[in-house]
Amino acid sequence: MNRTKKYVAALYCRLSKDDGNTNESMSIYSQKAMLKQYAEKENISIYDYYVDDGYSGTNFDRPSFKKMITDIENGKINCVITKDLSRLGRNYLQSGAYIEMYFPQKNIRYIAITDGIDTLNSNQNDIMPFKNILNEMYAKDTSKKVKSAIQSRMREGTYIGSKAPFGFLKDPNNKHKLIIDEEVRYIIELVYELCLEGKGTQLISQELMKRKIPRPSCFTENADKLYGLSEENKYKWTHRMVLSILRDPVYCGNMARNKRPTLSFKTSKRLYIPKDEYILVRDTHEGIISEEVWKQVQDMIDKRKCNNKSGITYDNIFKGLVKCPTCGYALTPKADYRLNKKETMDFVHFSCSSYKKHGINACSSHRINARDLYNIVLEDIGYHGKMALSSREDFVLKIAEKIDKDKVDERRDKTQRLNLDRENLKDLDKAFEKLYEDRLNENITERNFNLMNDKLSKKQNQLLDEINLLEEQIKVVTQTQENCEQFIDKISKFAEVKELNSYILNQVIDKIYVYDKEEVDGELKQSVEIHYKFIGKLD
Repeated sequence: MNRTKKYVAALYCRLSKDDGNTNESMSIYSQKAMLKQYAEKENISIYDYYVDDGYSGTNFDRPSFKKMITDIENGKINCVITKDLSRLGRNYLQSGAYIEMYFPQKNIRYIAITDGIDTLNSNQNDIMPFKNILNEMYAKDTSKKVKSAIQSRMREGTYIGSKAPFGFLKDPNNKHKLIIDEEVRYIIELVYELCLEGKGTQLISQELMKRKIPRPSCFTENADKLYGLSEENKYKWTHRMVLSILRDPVYCGNMARNKRPTLSFKTSKRLYIPKDEYILVRDTHEGIISEEVWKQVQDMIDKRKCNNKSGITYDNIFKGLVKCPTCGYALTPKADYRLNKKETMDFVHFSCSSYKKHGINACSSHRINARDLYNIVLEDIGYHGKMALSSREDFVLKIAEKIDKDKVDERRDKTQRLNLDRENLKDLDKAFEKLYEDRLNENITERNFNLMNDKLSKKQNQLLDEINLLEEQIKVVTQTQENCEQFIDKISKFAEVKELNSYILNQVIDKIYVYDKEEVDGELKQSVEIHYKFIGKLD
């Protein structure tokens, strides 16, 4: 780069919410004025202003910044000017990548006025990486302070959400306080009333739809524009909507905050945290239902594993394991209180949840009595456990027969191909180095450089894809052999098992498929297919 070159500049301004409006020197107006004055003084033409107002410097997903990059790619500008390095960004790795790699590759001159950075003068830029690190440290420190201030307000019971929860409004006299929305109070009361009657969330949602109760999104400002709700969808409730109302302590006058904090100041990704880590503040506003009712409902939800009118409760140890082989949905338990049985398990049967919800048009029942399922699984685990314990070698051979015998040869062939590809990749890396040296020494034209670079890049990408694929395939073969040993170690522990529990099942079983009963030789028979962890189906 040289000073006699005609420069056309992008004047980039950024102000985050954390910067606030207290510092006049940081305002967008003052940034624009400074950049304009500098450009005119240095005889640099101004192409356009690029302004990101209210965007954090910790990432580069900003509309005006992306527009500026597009204009660079289209050759409209060859200079970028900011007030200081922190206006470009506060993530030192990404900022460094733009300043030290991207801008030079595109022949872009970069100037950070108050930091004294001008990439035209290389001797001024030694301090630049350190300033970028300091900018990131500042962003991290600011993020901590903001988070601390927000959590402090949460603990005081101050409501800081952008909109009020369903059933409430923000107090016109104090936007940080909630008041009851009388228009929808009856919906919240009805949901809790139906729950206290013993209805589950699925039945409650069906009852609300039957009564044509509008769903929460109908009460959002400009709901029709935002959601485009049809007349039918206005009354479409889901069990999750119901559950969120029943679980939220806001409806009894308490406030649970900090339920999904951000992972770090560099990303907006949110974490799921345990309920006991929520910030819970009591009596922050008037509740729609009493705290006593809310607690009663929580107990009912927590204890409802498989309830019915007779009060029978079934502890479902098969939860998440029993599947329908036809539609893939879970088989869920249901108790029939009309049966005259002594033990709880004998009241219960499993059937396809899709069939239960949508009927025969969706799937068939795949019904099986809980006792029958229990006995089949208990016998199968015991049988394979004893086999693993008494004749480990024979059992290994049995599993090995199930696994493709050609796996060993396959692993050897793929490993040889992988080693060859890795050597070829090293040769390509050397070719890239030579190509870049030739371009720097002007031994090759830019046109030929681009042609060769594209050709080498294409070959490199093909090699990398093949290497990744081979590594995954080798990993699968290796893992299969290791899995066999792991399964035998696990199943042998339960050779003498007399009773099943969820721990045992989840240690050794991946899934269980239950098929519909079929008539075989004049008898109704039902197939249950057990898929074990690590190795899959055995028989």
